[in-house]
Amino acid sequence: MKGPIPVHEDTDYAAPGHRRIGGQLLIRNDAGHVLLVRPSYKPGWIMPGGDALPDEGAAAAACREARQDTSLTIKVQRLLLVDRIPANPEGAVEGYNFVFDGGVLAADAISEITLPTARPERQPELLDFKFVHPDDLVGHCKPYHGRRVTAALAVLTNALAPQYLEFGRPVSDLEEEHGKRATTELQKP
Repeated sequence: MKGPIPVHEDTDYAAPGHRRIGGQLLIRNDAGHVLLVRPSYKPGWIMPGGDALPDEGAAAAACREARQDTSLTIKVQRLLLVDRIPANPEGAVEGYNFVFDGGVLAADAISEITLPTARPERQPELLDFKFVHPDDLVGHCKPYHGRRVTAALAVLTNALAPQYLEFGRPVSDLEEEHGKRATTELQKP
């Protein structure tokens, strides 16, 4: 079909879509195990990190959240990947998670990890932390998060350029039904 193509008719510049930005840190111990935390508000284990505040970049959010999660001050070393997560039926909006290399913690730093406390009337945000061997991620993480951690480790160990994922999968692996599959997977424990 020839002729002018309607440009940006599907874009509302006055009310752009809401998307969440998150930052996470891939932190390891000397044995190469990955630091994971277990949140109280959802099943599974995740890397330290969380949502960016207004006008806060993903790297700053990763460091701030990791400090809140572990009491450690971690310096971002480099971007490993960006993982887009679709909105889910529980109300979470579409999001982009930036995963950064948080380095290797020495034993003395590990011994200083302290989970955040909660006010008396509230449940703590995090219930536990541990270092998990990469082969054991499946038993700890939701599938999409396990894929995200595995991909971040691959970028790091193979000195690859940062990667772009959707729901923990490289874009080259996506199918047309990805959105439906992703929504179904988010509902799984």
